[in-house]
Amino acid sequence: MIHRLVSIFVALSLFVAARAADARPNAEVEGRELAQKILEPSPSENSTISGVLKIRKPRSKTLEIPMQCRILVTSTNWQSIYETLPNTNSVKEQLVLTHSGTNSIRYDLNGSVVAEELADVPFAGSDFWLTDFGLEFLRWPVQRVLKKEIRRSRFCVVLESVRSSDGLATSQGYSRVVSWIDNETTGILHADAYDDRGRKLKEFEPKEFQKDANGQYQLQEMRIDNLQTGSRTTIEFDVTLSASQKP
Repeated sequence: MIHRLVSIFVALSLFVAARAADARPNAEVEGRELAQKILEPSPSENSTISGVLKIRKPRSKTLEIPMQCRILVTSTNWQSIYETLPNTNSVKEQLVLTHSGTNSIRYDLNGSVVAEELADVPFAGSDFWLTDFGLEFLRWPVQRVLKKEIRRSRFCVVLESVRSSDGLATSQGYSRVVSWIDNETTGILHADAYDDRGRKLKEFEPKEFQKDANGQYQLQEMRIDNLQTGSRTTIEFDVTLSASQKP
């Protein structure tokens, strides 16, 4: 009887191990496909939208900086341009992201090219890094679907992005990002970013949406909280639409 139980236990262990080995490649294949799907859409026309960058540091007044976001479409690529407008509290700063396909992006800050590995730096003193605007974590080597669940009353796919395929942490930037991807729109409803020691560093969350006349959701507000410094940055966009609805 004991030998039979041992045999059954061994058989079940091998079965579970085999299923786990099969599940991991599937999860990573699904993860890579989802990351590519999020990065694929490109705009078809130029556009401009105004906004306000609000930076709140601990024990400090909220700093409000007017900004402008532009999309420029060319025959070979497209650019997203984030530009602060100088006022009494700030100076002009410009970030240009040049998109050439889903796996290639160039960062230009104030007219100078910034290498991707050096682009984990704040934009205009905010909690947004240059790589946050470029969704750089979706281009990392490891993309893995963890599970599916409901968040903010929406069906989501939970995607884990790992910066280093060899499992080694990096002292610069994020080492891992976990994102909740809306199943219908493939928009990011929430994301948690972790440092090289596995501690949660930032939380990213779009806060307000409106649905336009074509049924497309437009982002009104997005926020990043730095949990380690206690600072928060919000970008509010000036969008005027005919109908509104929160997902």
